[in-house]
Amino acid sequence: MSYPTKAKGFRSITVEGVRYRWCFRSGKDDSTVTLQGSESGYQQAVVMMRGVRDPWLTFSDGRAKVFVVSSRIVRGMIQQAFAHGSQPARRAAPVKFDFETHENVV
Repeated sequence: MSYPTKAKGFRSITVEGVRYRWCFRSGKDDSTVTLQGSESGYQQAVVMMRGVRDPWLTFSDGRAKVFVVSSRIVRGMIQQAFAHGSQPARRAAPVKFDFETHENVV
């Protein structure tokens, strides 16, 4: 069963001919990006972005860090998810890992 074409908060990306969905959620201290394969109900990857905080919540303390999650960064996250054992076409518990920033990704 495939997922609906529009899901609240999710955006589409195609990497090497395969369609994925991703969603960025900012938090008070850390943020996450959830990656899903082409089928709903299958394994997700949850990418922790340590220290990337919601700028609206931290703007007043002067420590807001602006970080743009672009399609290039999401591609890198998908590649890292595979390196951490993600299998988006399989029903399994989510794979969780910390985002590793690389010079060529960011």
